[in-house]
Amino acid sequence: ADGELRVMRRVLINMSYGTLSGPHDGTSLLDEALDELITHRPRLQIVVAAGNSHRVPCHAQLSLAATGAKTLSIFVSPQNALLTTAEIWLPDLPEGEEIAWELISPQGQSIALSQWGFAEMPIQATVLNQSGFAKIPNQACLIYPRKPAGGRHGSMALLAIRPTLASEKAGAAPAGVWRLVLSRPLAAAGAAPAQVNAWVERSDVADKSIRRQQAFFVGEHIAQGAAKRSLSSPASAAKVIAVGAQEALCAASPVADYSSRDPLRSLPSVLAAASLSRAQRGLRVPGALAQTSQRASGTSTAAPLHARTLA
Repeated sequence: ADGELRVMRRVLINMSYGTLSGPHDGTSLLDEALDELITHRPRLQIVVAAGNSHRVPCHAQLSLAATGAKTLSIFVSPQNALLTTAEIWLPDLPEGEEIAWELISPQGQSIALSQWGFAEMPIQATVLNQSGFAKIPNQACLIYPRKPAGGRHGSMALLAIRPTLASEKAGAAPAGVWRLVLSRPLAAAGAAPAQVNAWVERSDVADKSIRRQQAFFVGEHIAQGAAKRSLSSPASAAKVIAVGAQEALCAASPVADYSSRDPLRSLPSVLAAASLSRAQRGLRVPGALAQTSQRASGTSTAAPLHARTLA
């Protein structure tokens, strides 16, 4: 600039937050945006927390044959004040083929979706407000776009279930096990099975007045062992540094049991201490008030510790 060569300073960014949704293959909008930033700025490094959901049944996996149907089951807890969402990611299907969907509520109500589009489940709940009793239009919806914006491969169906805790303005969806039935009515005879992966979104918020009620998969299709992919996004981006949590004093199992991971992509790429052991969760850090301290744990603690090491 002005005839003077200026060297860009080294920039180090830590992100101690993530989401369970997305394709988990590095092609989400945020994953690719971070990769693009790093590509064009060689002195930029981005450190991301891997997530703390490895013990949660957040990932389901099934093989959908050309004939027959498979059922994904999701448990939604009672008195949940938050929206429950799940993403069902599909592979690229042959031309002209679609997935048929049926959503069944814990009370046995059903909606069907046999082609690309949107379907919603009616509800007959009533809520007393200033104007009296009012009907609530829907308790859940299923959105099946032809091509989702959130990834580059295949398609994705989005399931959204209303909170099970009624409010002054809205009714509640029933708590319990919701079932999503998938089939391939237009598949050719002998077509290869379609590999389906589904993730339930995390249900925590910054507002501590709302109790966290995490939805999760139940039944035979829960991914386990090496098949389980619990890594958060954007930790699945190709060029970020994904940091998992480590138990510093536990030599036999250095990876914390809750620390999210993706064995398919050998992630996270780095481990940092976030606990001394399972008996001593967290690390002692300064508190919000003067002369106080508290324990901080999880990959949200491990990531900035590794960022400090890099700095």
